[in-house]
Amino acid sequence: MINIREYVIDLDISNGDSKRMNCPICNGYKTFTVTNNMGKVLWNCYKVTCSLSGSSKVRLYKKEKMIYLLYYLSMLCLIKIDGRQTPSALNGV
Repeated sequence: MINIREYVIDLDISNGDSKRMNCPICNGYKTFTVTNNMGKVLWNCYKVTCSLSGSSKVRLYKKEKMIYLLYYLSMLCLIKIDGRQTPSALNGV
């Protein structure tokens, strides 16, 4: 029997990426997806007769953490304060 957690982690999906492929359990054609979302790897088979799904935490590397932080900070700059767009809204602070 296949260890699905090891199988999925060995796919080495980068943070923010997804992969669609044949299910390793039921062999359904491109019914199995794996997604890495900020260090949480999620997997699921969409074939009705297959119940394969799960998640596991994986290590985020320093580079991935920095990319997420920069993305998060850039989103903060798009928030409107008092109807004005930042960072110009913060100039008077």
